[in-house]
Amino acid sequence: MITRDRANTYSKVVYDILPSAIQIADKWHLLKNIGDTLNSILQSQYTNCITIENTQKDKEEIISNIKPKQQDL
Repeated sequence: MITRDRANTYSKVVYDILPSAIQIADKWHLLKNIGDTLNSILQSQYTNCITIENTQKDKEEIISNIKPKQQDL
């Protein structure tokens, strides 16, 4: 049993050297491919539904809410 990158080149090399080996996509690459595919689907289907504005005022408000207030210390 061999874990490998999902590229066809690796598949061919493994098959040439160990034709009876069971080839399994490694977890990192499998999850990365799933995440990339999901991201692509969401971007193509929902680009007009979600708009996120990020302004300096928003950043300052977020930071001020994260910092502990004097009375909390």
